Amino acid sequence: METFSGNWTGAVVVISAEQIYKSEYHLIAKESQHLRLDDPSKERDIILDTRGLYVPKEGDVIELYIYARKIRRGIIEIVEHEQAGLRINGIINFQDSDEKIEKDHEMFSGKWWEKDTLTKVTKYEDGDYEMGFGGGGFILSAKHSVEPKVGDVIELYGNGIGRPIDGVRINGNIVFQNSDRQTENDRLEWLAKNVKEKRQKFEDNKTEMDKTYEGLIPEFKARIDRFRAKNRQFRMDGEAYELFVCTEAMKLLKAFKTTEELNKFYDMDSKAQKKAVPDMDFGSHSGNTFGTAVTLARMFIQAPKMTKFMHGALAALTGCEKYGCHPLTSEESKELDALVKEYGLKKTP
Repeated sequence: METFSGNWTGAVVVISAEQIYKSEYHLIAKESQHLRLDDPSKERDIILDTRGLYVPKEGDVIELYIYARKIRRGIIEIVEHEQAGLRINGIINFQDSDEKIEKDHEMFSGKWWEKDTLTKVTKYEDGDYEMGFGGGGFILSAKHSVEPKVGDVIELYGNGIGRPIDGVRINGNIVFQNSDRQTENDRLEWLAKNVKEKRQKFEDNKTEMDKTYEGLIPEFKARIDRFRAKNRQFRMDGEAYELFVCTEAMKLLKAFKTTEELNKFYDMDSKAQKKAVPDMDFGSHSGNTFGTAVTLARMFIQAPKMTKFMHGALAALTGCEKYGCHPLTSEESKELDALVKEYGLKKTP
């Protein structure tokens, strides 16, 4: 049995907005009735789908049309919530009809695509199970209150290899089966939780990060300042990573004075590297942080002020524009041209 209902939420005012995926944004918003109160407890985290029709900005008043879907499965009743409309500053941006939403909910693209016998079952301390079968495996959450055993026949529901598993059936009994909408809701819930945890981690580490920043050489401070100015999310998303690379590069600069020495160090085995620079935090390095630290140190030896304009340590993952490497402002272009001339470098196209 299913029942449906749609309603507009109370108005909230956007404090900040971060794009997290295509047309989706993570908002920090304040309830309109508390606008004049400086009370952080009234701030809310919202995952907003704009369908590409709107870019949220500070000060906008938004209302969401939320569609609630109540589903009963046996003795269990669950409620799904879906954003089906958006109103900005009193004007409707989009709103799906109740008929359209109900029709969408009836459409499933998933299918039962895998059937195999469990050959391995391991129970973890938190109650989750790792199940092995054929050439694959799957973690079954303890929340499903099912105890799988070796020899059980497992079936998976979804869209195939490489896509989320949206359902599990063991010995013919459905353990869970999500609709496409449920899977999407789970993803949005994870995004909101991830952003919240990331912000908390930043707040917890902010004092130590500021202390590390103050200990940087001026050229590396300029590098951090540039990313801060061009990417408002940099402090929360990338600064700790970038600071680590900078501090490790400073250790290399203390140990080596020429690029030749640095290149020899880079080619050493790990044992020789630890002996050459014993205070480096080798245990915390990935291949990316180590390589970037060496490259940063090498550039500093050749042209110290140019380190400000080197690509960010995480730019390969996030993209240059989002990280803050590019595009250059007109002032930055002039500064870069002057540095190229000062150091006698060749400017690449």
